[in-house]
Amino acid sequence: MRKGICIVLLFLFISSSLRIEAAILGTSSPTQAETTKKFAIKERALQIGVGKTMEVRLKNKEKLLGRMGAISNEAFVLHIAKGKQIEARTISFDEVESLKKAGWSTAKKIAVIAEFVVIGLGVIVVGAVLGATE
Repeated sequence: MRKGICIVLLFLFISSSLRIEAAILGTSSPTQAETTKKFAIKERALQIGVGKTMEVRLKNKEKLLGRMGAISNEAFVLHIAKGKQIEARTISFDEVESLKKAGWSTAKKIAVIAEFVVIGLGVIVVGAVLGATE
């Protein structure tokens, strides 16, 4: 019984002293939310895939557009066109605020096609009405 109480007290003392030391030094371990977000961004990068055009927003508000290169556990490579040159930039998952595939989504493509169909039908109807009145 005494041994168990001593172990619990020792554990509490060590864990509280580590928290105090981290607060004094100004360092802290990554929170669960930061770790979860990093994992989600990594999963999103894997989902988009190598060679796809993507938009990356960094935590420093910088916005990048380029093609996905190699993906590792801690970072990915983004190939960014700068004039006639292509810059390969390694971006840590910790730096990323959001990551999305660039270009039109399927829903947007369908909406644009539907607009053209409606416009085309409108032209046909107007042409038929004007042709019938002559």
